Amino acid sequence: MKKYKIRDIAKMAGVSVGTVDRVLHERGDVSPETRKKIEDVLEKINYVKNIHSKNVSNHKEVRLLVIIPQYQKGAYWDRIRSGIEKAIAHFPQCSFKTNVLTYNQFNINSCKNTFKTALSYKKDAVIIGPTFSDETFIFTSQLAMQGVKYIFVDAMVRNAEPLTSFVPDNIQCGKAQAKLLTAIMDHSKSVLLLQAKRIGDDTSIASIERQHGFITYLSENTPDIKYINGVYDSKETSTSLSELKGLFEGNDIGGVAVFNSQAHLVVRQMKGLGLLTMPVCGYGTNYLNTQYLKDGDISFLIEEHPEYQGYMAVKAIVDSFVLGATLRPINYAPIDIMLRETVDYFLNSDSTIVLK
Repeated sequence: MKKYKIRDIAKMAGVSVGTVDRVLHERGDVSPETRKKIEDVLEKINYVKNIHSKNVSNHKEVRLLVIIPQYQKGAYWDRIRSGIEKAIAHFPQCSFKTNVLTYNQFNINSCKNTFKTALSYKKDAVIIGPTFSDETFIFTSQLAMQGVKYIFVDAMVRNAEPLTSFVPDNIQCGKAQAKLLTAIMDHSKSVLLLQAKRIGDDTSIASIERQHGFITYLSENTPDIKYINGVYDSKETSTSLSELKGLFEGNDIGGVAVFNSQAHLVVRQMKGLGLLTMPVCGYGTNYLNTQYLKDGDISFLIEEHPEYQGYMAVKAIVDSFVLGATLRPINYAPIDIMLRETVDYFLNSDSTIVLK
């Protein structure tokens, strides 16, 4: 990627170096027409302002450890990783030496083993995508004893004290999910709340919070709708399919809420069992989710901008380690509602636009 200097930008915009400097540093008066010329050039070259240009001597080398669940290309956690990589490229004030460790989010033992491995790494900062609350809290307590700063993405962990966090407000997401689903389902029927089956623990932190928000909305706004708690197995077997079918037998289900990014798995299993006769909703715009959304098998998806979370986590490290900035403990990521009529506009947009 070419690095542009102020004089390059000035030449491309047909203005003086001083004028570009005033726009970049927001000082002095610049006419709207001239400012527009400069901003158009900055947009064209994807210019990232060096907010630390006066502190070059404070250049830092940071050993960064990223710990997130295992992922497939284009999936939620891959997009968080992508945001992290974009930020590392955007902030030359830090030289990052980065290691990434992943764990099976459906197996608590995998998480424990990964955290144990992570303790042996030399590191200055850790970005954590937590799934299991107690195990993550124990791990972060060990990091604190090592004097290592850590940041959460996707979900917070109760009683932990991160440097900062960039997470969706999962409780509000659950409430939004309930509001939308109950608006399109028959209130005389029940809603099925599905969590993923996991080894060693009930479910993930984010999923618990989303379900709590969902149930809260029901109790406060639609108490006439009953809900049924259930689990699905990401590993499709005759036993797991039988268990899923059993949730529908004897229960008049009018809607299904999935609290993670695997709504596509639930829909596929329901279709195979001939049960897909009601609205289903979930989280995340991975490829399979969006295909089912476009086909009308998923009614809507909640998008939580994982690239933003990963990007901002790295930016926070730069701000703290280079500038010594004081960071807010919690920063909520934006959320969007995806419909079949609108999802292509999101998918075809610049994935970094929310970062600008």
